[in-house]
Amino acid sequence: MKHYTVTGLLFICLLFSCMKEDLSECPEGNLLLRFSYGEEGTEGFQKIASSVDVLLFDSVYQLAAHHRIENAERVESVHLIANPGNYEVVCWANSGTNTSFEGLPTRSLDDYLLKTTSFTQGDSLYYAPASVTVKSGVRTEETLLFSRSHRVLHVYVEGMEDFYYGENLLPRLQVTNIPGGYDFRMQLQRDALLILEGLSRMARIEEKQIAYIPFFLPVAPIEDSTEVRLIKNTDNSILTQFLLNDYLEGTELKNDDDIHIHIGFFSSGIEITVPGWGGVEGVEPGW
Repeated sequence: MKHYTVTGLLFICLLFSCMKEDLSECPEGNLLLRFSYGEEGTEGFQKIASSVDVLLFDSVYQLAAHHRIENAERVESVHLIANPGNYEVVCWANSGTNTSFEGLPTRSLDDYLLKTTSFTQGDSLYYAPASVTVKSGVRTEETLLFSRSHRVLHVYVEGMEDFYYGENLLPRLQVTNIPGGYDFRMQLQRDALLILEGLSRMARIEEKQIAYIPFFLPVAPIEDSTEVRLIKNTDNSILTQFLLNDYLEGTELKNDDDIHIHIGFFSSGIEITVPGWGGVEGVEPGW
């Protein structure tokens, strides 16, 4: 599915996105935007993207066009026809499931926000900005280099029992006081802190069935007030909660490093540790 919006009297006839298998059928517009991520370039982008939003802003930072592409894992570029001039391009990959744009289509570039929805797990966002100049009679080509704009908090729960009419319910988790999103220059918005929440799923890890849930956090230092809460579904009671920074105390994690937490239920009580499968090196929880 493709969606696009063109605003104003300005300029753009948006043609299409070009998929790898049928590039021979792509006519040549005068503005070609290619997608790239990491060392693998286009293939790297196709591995991490399920959708991509392409937004173009004119020389006074007003929205000129918005094009959304679903099934981006098959897409490598977008062709446009644009009037000569200077443009700012902003691209977000994987927005839309648990995030939304605020400000479309009436605000300027510096007023737009990409906001995370409360009580979701967030989205695995990637971001690519570019400045392009379209000249008369010449085709302009630009490669959009995506960067990761999320970090993943992986939580594993082992041994928890929460029976309801004979069924063992999966644990629910919350992560509190998470910044609400980014502006379109990828500056973090801290004015409204959110609660992320989700229901875990069973995964087979190390020959065990373990409840697992990922949360997609912004690329930023963890807030001092951010807590992880494990909730029992049958009565909504909190079985354990702790400050995430207490868990990470003494580590040297970068702002985009993933975090892994194992919550185990044993006869001696609840233990919160670094898992043996993919734990972040250097994490020494002080429990």
